[in-house]
Amino acid sequence: MKPVDIARNYISEGSNVIDIGAFSGGFCIPISKHIGDKGYIYAFEPIPEQFDIINTKIKKEKLSNIRLEQKAIWDKSEYVLFEVSRKKSSSSFAQKFIQNHKDRNIAGFDDPESYKIKIKTVKFTEYFTDQKIDFIKCDAQGTDFDIIYSAHDFIDKNRPTVFMEYTNFAYEEGTNEILYKMFNKMNYTLYGNIGSQELFPLNNPDSLNKVWDILAVPSGAI
Repeated sequence: MKPVDIARNYISEGSNVIDIGAFSGGFCIPISKHIGDKGYIYAFEPIPEQFDIINTKIKKEKLSNIRLEQKAIWDKSEYVLFEVSRKKSSSSFAQKFIQNHKDRNIAGFDDPESYKIKIKTVKFTEYFTDQKIDFIKCDAQGTDFDIIYSAHDFIDKNRPTVFMEYTNFAYEEGTNEILYKMFNKMNYTLYGNIGSQELFPLNNPDSLNKVWDILAVPSGAI
């Protein structure tokens, strides 16, 4: 299922939403119309080409409930090199973080025409402090676990529904168990998403090996 279709089941008019990895606006633009003027979206897209596409759409459709940031949400605030491929995947530029302390060669293609840019990252819990958030969508090219894990105190306090890309092979052994236990401790129910298939329950850490995305729903919201 598409993230936008999943989100519509958990948000309504007046909801507040975070879109991490907004790309060309395929999520934040339709969701802004769904939540209306009483709702609000915080959208983050660091790649200039994609940022400009979204910004043009926002201005053209006169959407006043989207705050668009040309930054990347991360587990710390710093500047990093970001490699951008000129080759396109299905709907976005292929991207990867280049860091000295972590190898993030997850979504990047071998592209001799790729280029590197310095982008500003902001730590989730430094940007979001006391805002009321109802839904978090995180599609950050292999850094999703780091972002969501760094935000676990905020998530536990606010109880938003969370939809995150989960690339299991990108992480160290034991990450499945860490993520599963984190949400289980916060009394969340987990579902897996694979393309156009229906969502299915994730009942143990090993079940996270089978997914493309994870939907985490707080108790009482199902």
